[in-house]
Amino acid sequence: MSHWRQHWRVAPARAFHRAARRPAYLRPRLLDCAAVALWLGIIAAWLFLAMTFMARAHHSEHHNWLLSWIASSCCVTNDCCFEIAERDVVDLGNNKLRIVASGQVVERKGFSPDGKYYRCACDLNDGKWVVHPTAHTRCLFTPMQGS
Repeated sequence: MSHWRQHWRVAPARAFHRAARRPAYLRPRLLDCAAVALWLGIIAAWLFLAMTFMARAHHSEHHNWLLSWIASSCCVTNDCCFEIAERDVVDLGNNKLRIVASGQVVERKGFSPDGKYYRCACDLNDGKWVVHPTAHTRCLFTPMQGS
């Protein structure tokens, strides 16, 4: 007997006939397809959640501490807030301070709970927040007077 592929006019009928004679456990079932789709959905959801938690977990304890007392309007959610030295600012009086690196004059936003200076400054370049010495200062936190 010759192979069915050699007789292309007869092949579709033979192929259909062979498929119909398969045992029931070898035939694809709609339930099997739904189960595979369900498992793929579960795996995709798990991967999405895992990546979401990993993205949030990349922040250090220090960053999480900053998030606890600095308003999001100061850009802290984009990792733009950082500690600076006292020599990096000049007190001009009346809650006004000049940033030495940029020359920008800003108003004190509040007091830091640990007695250090914090500057929230970043610029949006090509869709990414970039921190650099001359970046636009959004917020400045200083130690309380006399601390």
